[in-house]
Amino acid sequence: EAGITKIGKISEVDDKSVVVSMDPFENYGKEISLDVKKKDIITLNNPHIFHKEHNGKLSLEDGIHCDYKNKLVKAKMVEICLCLAPLVDKLDFRETDCLEMQKEAIRRIRSCLNIVTFQIGVDRSRLARSDCVGRL
Repeated sequence: EAGITKIGKISEVDDKSVVVSMDPFENYGKEISLDVKKKDIITLNNPHIFHKEHNGKLSLEDGIHCDYKNKLVKAKMVEICLCLAPLVDKLDFRETDCLEMQKEAIRRIRSCLNIVTFQIGVDRSRLARSDCVGRL
């Protein structure tokens, strides 16, 4: 379906292709697997490279900047670290629950961030005219 993100897991990998098993919950209980070119998986899942300005700030989308020297940005990073600390203490990449703990870490990080999508609408109560990500 165009424009809809689906949930899937990589189930097989060879030199040129990857088999992705789709979540049956999203497909009315049907088991669906897709054969995807390995180069497409790599291209679509590479980390984002942000433009770094001459003053050291990272340039994000919509003219927003992230300056890790900014006190508000530092405070947000500390908040995220404190939120993650209990998980990090228990995280062991050799354990079977590692994936669930990583998912919980992502949920905790997102709970600390004030992320607004245009699909939900803009929250007029937040400081929306700032160009600093720390003030949003």
